[in-house]
Amino acid sequence: MADPITVNYAEALRAVEEWLANLDKIRVATTINEHRKQLDDWFLGRVRLMQTIGRAFGEQPAAFERYAQVANPPWWGTRDAAIRVRGQILQAEERARIFPPPAGPRIQADQLHPTVWEAAKLLWSGGHRRAAIQAAGTAVDTQLQAKLNRYDKSGTDLVTLAFKLDPAKPGESRLRLPGYPTGSEAYKSAHQGAMNFGQGCMLAIRNIATHDLDEPSEQVALERLAALSVLARFIAEAEVEQAGP
Repeated sequence: MADPITVNYAEALRAVEEWLANLDKIRVATTINEHRKQLDDWFLGRVRLMQTIGRAFGEQPAAFERYAQVANPPWWGTRDAAIRVRGQILQAEERARIFPPPAGPRIQADQLHPTVWEAAKLLWSGGHRRAAIQAAGTAVDTQLQAKLNRYDKSGTDLVTLAFKLDPAKPGESRLRLPGYPTGSEAYKSAHQGAMNFGQGCMLAIRNIATHDLDEPSEQVALERLAALSVLARFIAEAEVEQAGP
């Protein structure tokens, strides 16, 4: 079911109603006339949008594909799915009026750290949430490699090397979060926490998105991008500490 926070019901309903209206038009149009060709082109241009809307309300993309039919125009087979989606939108609108979501802070995707959102936004807008998470995780890994100038390591190994409390050895670098007196309990907590958090992001978020092909829900996916954004900010704000002589 669609998330009422992320779906504009009025616009989704308008798109579905327009699809249904053009189905009626193309059905009565003469097979050979130019109007039918124009309508067919219109459907081809809108099918991806309908598949995205349909997916948000439980319909598979195949429900909106073009099929050759004898008695009806090739898009007529999408009518039942469009009617179901229209019904789901109307019910969702009514639920939202009866049970409005509690007021509270909301995560704005475009306000996530640029390393994360720039890597994820095109995939996200196409409905590929798992791939968006994977791309964002890879981008953060690349960000860390560039920060430390270490392209021979990645993932948890690199995060561990970056934030571990031990002084850097010759040829190594560390990341040090600003604002904590060196050696203080806050300093130890901040860097141990950043290391553990980064390891978790690489293992439980990036790696899972790489190997598990299931699509997470929109809310879960957004939370995972937010976690990667926190790690990206740690990396961006940290200062590079080189090994001593």
